[in-house]
Amino acid sequence: MAKSVVAQRQARAIKTLIEAVILALLPLFAPLLLDALPVDIRSGPLAPVVKYFPIVFWAWALYLLWQAWQLWQSAAKANRATGSFIPKELQPLQNQHWQLESSAVGGDGQLVATSPSGKTYCIVFKGDRGRVGTDGRQVFRLYDNAPQAFPANFIEQTKQRSSRVQQRVKQVKSKQVVPVLAFTEAIVNLDRNPISGVWVVAVSELRRLLLQQETQKQH
Repeated sequence: MAKSVVAQRQARAIKTLIEAVILALLPLFAPLLLDALPVDIRSGPLAPVVKYFPIVFWAWALYLLWQAWQLWQSAAKANRATGSFIPKELQPLQNQHWQLESSAVGGDGQLVATSPSGKTYCIVFKGDRGRVGTDGRQVFRLYDNAPQAFPANFIEQTKQRSSRVQQRVKQVKSKQVVPVLAFTEAIVNLDRNPISGVWVVAVSELRRLLLQQETQKQH
């Protein structure tokens, strides 16, 4: 589902880019087009309008270029959010006998990580940017030091997906799946963790968190 969204946006971006190039090239053929017009139109009241046709085409082409860039950026963001890859920060864990299962759920990347000791983590990736804050119950984006709600309740989403993973892997109560919310683009520097039972980190700190949880478990 998420991959198809990425492909659709990329296809639209390429199509819009081609349209922009065609529009930008059309004024080069303006002399031929003008010669094809009747003399009374070329020299009549419409002459000034015809003269400025190239500017109109170029302005339109610039607008389409901007749209193509926006579509491509949107596709790139959606692709980052799918998480249908294992982040480079976690790849070393594979050499330490961790099992990493990557998938996309509801447009978000999801990774089920199982440690050598058998502990399971459900990691939900979010591609939102900015600086992440919390009130101890929820996370939000900080904009000019003022809280700005995310489009959804990320904490509750992560807990629900962790619960579904719990059912799928059939863990017993003594081995609960640990929910983790990881931001791939945002700055995360919270003064408390976990938040309502969910660990919240930047993807750059994800491996450290997982190894730290394993060390605490052993002690």
